[in-house]
Amino acid sequence: MKGNGIKHLNVHGQDYIVWTNADIVKSYIIQFLKNIFPGKIIVRELNMIDLTVPEENLPIEIEYTVTSRDRFTFSKWENDIRKQIEQNIINYDKCWFFFDSELFRAMQNARRLMSINMDWFRTYMKEEKLRVFTVSYNGIINELKYEDFDFLAEKSQTCRIASETDDMILNRNKMKIFANVVRGYNFTQEETEEFYNNWRNNKKEGEHFSKFLRNTGNEKMVLYGNILQVIGDLVPTNKLLDLDIEEDDKYHGRFNARYLGIFDENSQNRIFVDKFDICKYFPGYIRNKEMWDFLKESKIKLNMRRLDAILRRKVDPLEWKKMSAECGWYSQ
Repeated sequence: MKGNGIKHLNVHGQDYIVWTNADIVKSYIIQFLKNIFPGKIIVRELNMIDLTVPEENLPIEIEYTVTSRDRFTFSKWENDIRKQIEQNIINYDKCWFFFDSELFRAMQNARRLMSINMDWFRTYMKEEKLRVFTVSYNGIINELKYEDFDFLAEKSQTCRIASETDDMILNRNKMKIFANVVRGYNFTQEETEEFYNNWRNNKKEGEHFSKFLRNTGNEKMVLYGNILQVIGDLVPTNKLLDLDIEEDDKYHGRFNARYLGIFDENSQNRIFVDKFDICKYFPGYIRNKEMWDFLKESKIKLNMRRLDAILRRKVDPLEWKKMSAECGWYSQ
């Protein structure tokens, strides 16, 4: 259902009904506030704040849910709310915040690590400067406590309260990976400076550096742009090396692995080579090191069918050691 501020999503088999326009729930929130502050005036859009209770010196923000390609965009949501909440706390030393209960449920159900921090958010809650409420599309309101966000320790890739996660490791190793790849492709400081100056002088308004490079048609500039794009999101590559990918990730992961020199594509064959010695920086590789090293050392030919079988854990390449060489799976 679209067009009326309510949207139905199905993400990883879970059904959600989200509100994409704050007007859908604003009347419920106003009634909720009237019950808490009887007789007090509740004002809309005062000083660019969604709702205020002036007699309580209380700012109240409401954030609707934004989705992209029928998926939740957690990091964008955090970016959208942070400035307004922090500005309110600076000015009024407190803030109440309402957001979609379905977005909160999706955070809890997330199967992958989320690119959100939320330390700042929880700090304000702990200091009792921020009170947080979820509201459903049909007006059910619940207040959340600091402990209700404990799950972020396992879900957030940047939250400092998190344990040692794959993405924290990847973030620490990102510069090492980038350096090996760029040096491996023989890029020089002069070249990259020239690329940057070209972008600065010729970019369209708002055009990102990597996108500009990828659209130039110049082979080396396109390559460098693709490297920048891939380095920006190492998760698909790590999931590929961890044999933990879904259908949507399959081609994304292969694309990234190719530009990182992990796969060397030759005709219909895909051979694991780790050309720039970067796999050691991926925890997904470390967990499957024996298997990947076997593929590298044996130079086993990986066509699409065989690679899919490996990535989906339908076959164990180490079992191939037991197979006859006559089957033609090995290139000696």
